[in-house]
Amino acid sequence: GLRQLWRRLLSLGQERNLKLAQLQAGFKRDVAKSAKSLALEVMQFCNDFDMNGPMLSGLAPPETMERLHKYQTMYDKREEEVVALQKREALFGLVPSEFETLARVNGELAKLGTLYSLYERVRHAV
Repeated sequence: GLRQLWRRLLSLGQERNLKLAQLQAGFKRDVAKSAKSLALEVMQFCNDFDMNGPMLSGLAPPETMERLHKYQTMYDKREEEVVALQKREALFGLVPSEFETLARVNGELAKLGTLYSLYERVRHAV
C-alpha cells in the first residue's frame, strides 16, 4: 500500500540524487579543464600583446591604431570567455579564476585608447 509506495519513492529519489551527483562531478571536471585551457589562451594572448601589440616601439600612429583596434577586439573576446567561466565556477561553488595579466592588458589598452583618441582629435583639429 502506501508504505510500499513511499519506500519506492524514496528509493527513486536516492537514485536520482546519485545520478545528479555523478553528472555534477563531470561538469565540475569540465569547468576545471576550461579554466586551464582559458589560462593558456590568456597567457598566449598577453605574450602576443607584449611582443606584437600597439605598444611596440617604433610604430607609426596609423599602425599603432590598427593594432590597438585588433588587440581590443581580441581582449573583448577573452574577457567574455573569462566572465562566462567565472559564472560557471560560481555555479559549482568553485573559487573564480583570476587573470591578472589580462587585467594589465585591459589597463594598457584603455590608456592607449584614450591617448590615441586625443591624438586623432588634435590631428583633425589642425
